[in-house]
Amino acid sequence: STAAPLPAPWAHADIGNVGLAGTATHANGVFTVKGAGADIWNNTDGFHYVYQPFTGDGQITVRVTSLQNTHTFAKAGVMFRQSLAANSAHVMLAVRPNGGVEFVSRAVTNGTMTFLGGQAVPLPAWLKLIRRGNTFASYTSADGSLWTQLGLVDVPLTQTVYAGVPVLSHTTSALTTATLDNLAVSADVTLPSSTIGFQRK
Repeated sequence: STAAPLPAPWAHADIGNVGLAGTATHANGVFTVKGAGADIWNNTDGFHYVYQPFTGDGQITVRVTSLQNTHTFAKAGVMFRQSLAANSAHVMLAVRPNGGVEFVSRAVTNGTMTFLGGQAVPLPAWLKLIRRGNTFASYTSADGSLWTQLGLVDVPLTQTVYAGVPVLSHTTSALTTATLDNLAVSADVTLPSSTIGFQRK
């Protein structure tokens, strides 16, 4: 079927200096996202973002089925982001073309980034971020059923944030293409059995 605009409430936009305008379409549950941008790192970011506003505790989950290898550090993943400004505070879990997963955060607006942990999860890779208050837990999975906790971080984001999928090529001169499915944002959270150091309700 022909790709169509994103279903509500999803929206998309370029964040920061990307060099080339990104796009996002949807068909039969599959999101195809094209994004440029140098990186999500240091004090300011450049990437394409598929997002929706979200308030309170909850989770975002996606399966990254493919990611074009424009650069070793091209990325696609899941994110809770305080604003759509390039220097916004955020928490992100992303996968690179070689299956390397990165858990990172920027604790304050215009602050530096912190690398929190990494592991290898070959594509297609499932990624999940769970928020409870200011605490965020990251998880990966090969099948969407058995989840492995990657890490925890406390970041004081506002109650209402932008939950979504960042995609970047790691260059301002080319777009990378990511395909994603099983994208979901929900206030209903069931903690995976692998959870450590994260309060259960």
